[in-house]
Amino acid sequence: MYFIQSGNVIPTGIEADEKRLRQVLINLLGNAVKFTVQGRVTLRVSVIKETKAKGTDSPTKTVTLRFEVKDTGVGMTPEQLGKIFLPFEQVGDTQKQLEGTGLGLAISRQLVELMGNEIQVKSEVGKGSTF
Repeated sequence: MYFIQSGNVIPTGIEADEKRLRQVLINLLGNAVKFTVQGRVTLRVSVIKETKAKGTDSPTKTVTLRFEVKDTGVGMTPEQLGKIFLPFEQVGDTQKQLEGTGLGLAISRQLVELMGNEIQVKSEVGKGSTF
C-alpha cells in the first residue's frame, strides 16, 4: 500500500469524528485489499478547500480533505455499481463474498453522510475502483 500526499500541505492535526472516519477508511481499504490480488492499493489524502476564520487575526482555518482509496483490482460493471451501497449486497467473486456480510459499504455511506459529506465511486472491470 502506498500513501500519497497531493496538493496542499495536509494539516498535522484535524478535528473530525475519529471513530466514523476510521471505520469508513477501514471498510474501503479492506475491500480494496480483498479485491486486489495483484497490483496495488493507494490511499490519497488531499486538501480540496481551505477557509480562513473570518473576523479574527487567528491563524485558525477550516480545511476540507478528500480521502481517496484506489485499487487495481477486479473492478465493477455499471450494474454492480448500482447495488454496492445496498445492505447485504455483494458483487464479484463468490469466494470473496463469503469473506464479508455486505454491510461495509452501506455503513460507510451512512457514516459519511452523517458527517455531512458524500462517498463516490468510479470503477472499470479489470482495471480497478476508486472510492
